[in-house]
Amino acid sequence: MSGKGAPGFLRPLLRWFVVDRTLTAGRFTRKGRAPAIFQPKATQAPPAAEVLARLMAAVTGLEADIRSGHPAGRHTVAHPFFGTLQTTDWMRLQAIHARHHHDQITSL
Repeated sequence: MSGKGAPGFLRPLLRWFVVDRTLTAGRFTRKGRAPAIFQPKATQAPPAAEVLARLMAAVTGLEADIRSGHPAGRHTVAHPFFGTLQTTDWMRLQAIHARHHHDQITSL
């Protein structure tokens, strides 16, 4: 992902409007397009096996950081539009997002 996120002063509002409402409802509550920074590029997607390997490596790293118990472990995630999120909230949001895109994910 490249580009800039939302200005810092807007992030709490965006977090409340999108993240908090989504987590409370357990689903996305409105239709809308993601900002351009999150839109897929027009290039050919890499093979599914490559994407899965990258995803598994990222999950392994995140799990290791969380389990480390070290103060520098990732207990928060810096999001370019929503600001700092608790890791548990970020993970719940990702689960909701994955369910939202279930058909696309399972067709790979």
